[in-house]
Amino acid sequence: MEYANSRSRDAAPVSRKLIETGRLSLETPHVSEVAKNAEGIVKKHGGYVENKNEDEDEVGLSVRVPAGKLKTSMEELETLGKVSYSKIRTKDVTDQYIDMEAKIRNLRVLRERLRKVYEKATKVEEMLEIEKELARVQTELDSIEGRMRAMQKNIAYSELDISIERKSVPGPLGAVAKGTGWVFKKLWVLN
Repeated sequence: MEYANSRSRDAAPVSRKLIETGRLSLETPHVSEVAKNAEGIVKKHGGYVENKNEDEDEVGLSVRVPAGKLKTSMEELETLGKVSYSKIRTKDVTDQYIDMEAKIRNLRVLRERLRKVYEKATKVEEMLEIEKELARVQTELDSIEGRMRAMQKNIAYSELDISIERKSVPGPLGAVAKGTGWVFKKLWVLN
């Protein structure tokens, strides 16, 4: 009976930890103007630009927006040009998050135990061995805490990669070449 009670407490619903990422590719004849407008939309939704690569014909933006605003941000960004690609991916990291929390908790407890043992140690050899183990535990704890902070950032702020490319408009010879290509294609394949 006691086992059933403790088990029901352990089975309490857990808030899911989700990481959302998005990719959006736009075509437009006005690359710089659309890029500025895209940055404005991201900021309006509470986000920020993490990285920007810009040249004459293309702008690449890596941005972060609050997790709950990724879809609405993308919908608004899609109005800035012709969408050539749009996708949102969601990854459930709840299990990894819970595992990291448990590891951090256990390593902190172990660190405190080692500190108490160190205080009681009388031999230099014992002290050196405990210091070595304390350093190992602290290094592992720092590493997991760093990964946990990165995961929390990814949960709180969705990553969105935006590619804005200049849409090329064929001139008179380009249109003729495109039409000729179509004719040759139809000579070989009818469907």
